[in-house]
Amino acid sequence: MNGKLLPKLKSQPIPETQDESVFNLVGEEFEEVVFDDSKDVFVEFYAPSFVFVCFALANPSATWDSLGDYYADVNDQIVIAKMDALENDLPGSVSFHINAYPTLKFKPAGSHEFIDYYGDRTLESLVSFVEEHAMNDWHRY
Repeated sequence: MNGKLLPKLKSQPIPETQDESVFNLVGEEFEEVVFDDSKDVFVEFYAPSFVFVCFALANPSATWDSLGDYYADVNDQIVIAKMDALENDLPGSVSFHINAYPTLKFKPAGSHEFIDYYGDRTLESLVSFVEEHAMNDWHRY
């Protein structure tokens, strides 16, 4: 290593199973999951130890879980993910930093650019945003 330290990415262990409709994303597999060009990816970066006061949405994690459930039957084309931003570093290939919690970012299939979500945290608003920005063509009935 020629006397040089290599950076170490802080990451929780990769979950052995992913049984929930929301993918539990960790730093170690961020690039593999998020930069999969075949999938649209919507990530919630959260900090579980922070206490949020949000009058627009009483339980943001329940709404995110509902979004995962909504797209569960097309999860081969879209990933709804969450990442504990305090326990997992972003890789150097990512051009943004997380400064507020929760932060929602959408990465369309075939792109490495992220779209910030600033809308309402209702299921209807999140679905509308996904369907406006998704590159994959699936049909919801």
